[in-house]
Amino acid sequence: MARMPLLYRWQASVAYFQFDRGDTPSRDVDRLKGFRHAVPCRFGVPGRNGASLCRGGAAVYGRAMTMRTAIVTGAGKRVGRLLAERLLGDGWTVVAHVHHDGDDVPGGALKVVADLAANACAETILAACPEPPRLLVNNAARFAADDLFAFDPVEFAAHMKVNVQAPALLTRAFADAKGADDRLVVNILDAKLSAPNPDFLSYTLSKAALAALTELSARALAGRGIRVNGIAPALMLLSAGQTSENFAETHRLNPLGRGVTPEDVWRALRFLLDSQVTTGEVITLDGGQRFLGLERDVQFLNLPPTGAA
Repeated sequence: MARMPLLYRWQASVAYFQFDRGDTPSRDVDRLKGFRHAVPCRFGVPGRNGASLCRGGAAVYGRAMTMRTAIVTGAGKRVGRLLAERLLGDGWTVVAHVHHDGDDVPGGALKVVADLAANACAETILAACPEPPRLLVNNAARFAADDLFAFDPVEFAAHMKVNVQAPALLTRAFADAKGADDRLVVNILDAKLSAPNPDFLSYTLSKAALAALTELSARALAGRGIRVNGIAPALMLLSAGQTSENFAETHRLNPLGRGVTPEDVWRALRFLLDSQVTTGEVITLDGGQRFLGLERDVQFLNLPPTGAA
């Protein structure tokens, strides 16, 4: 048998992995484990020997298997890294976006380097996909401190490029790539949108714009079978300039008394993946913190130490 091109051999190995993970009924797995003539396809490349291929899948004896590719921006650290790791563990092929060549990504992910402030960022990221992606997680964000009296037009524009323009470009490119009937875009927002305060002005304005993009793109893409939703978590991890003592005191500052964690974001993402009729919605993860009506960002609150009288 002629040797397959390197890229296609790699895709076939992903296909065999997904069979073993249970994406094919168990009665078929034993029959297929020893088979080595699966013909992968990329964006609908025709198969050999009369095989019938699906978009972004591989055919075995005429039966189609769909591969699942996800894009996660900012996948090198913090919440983005955890989401990439969980998706990989769930059998997804993950295109992990980072900003710099030296940035690390989870093992098994496909690394792609792009500057989200660049107009061509979406083209670069989509070109790294081995098939039309079924999931886009716009997670990467610029986060710099300012307020109305320290407002800088340059910093504001930088926030808008990374936090709004890049997700808009990626959403458009994701939609144009076509693919499976049910596809999902998830924008990572911020729980402070439910109870805004004047701190981090440029960041907050950019996240408000991203929330608007979530609603508007959900309306624009519903006819294509593409769902667009948001997840808005409260403080989960230590922020730049925040002390560990302040983090400990503010992490559970909500009526439920339970701090939000990156795992909560993963559970919300799993819900959105499973709920094929949910679009245009934002899931807020804050333990009810918005009920408190805080006047400042939590890291600027002068709180007594935990346990103090």
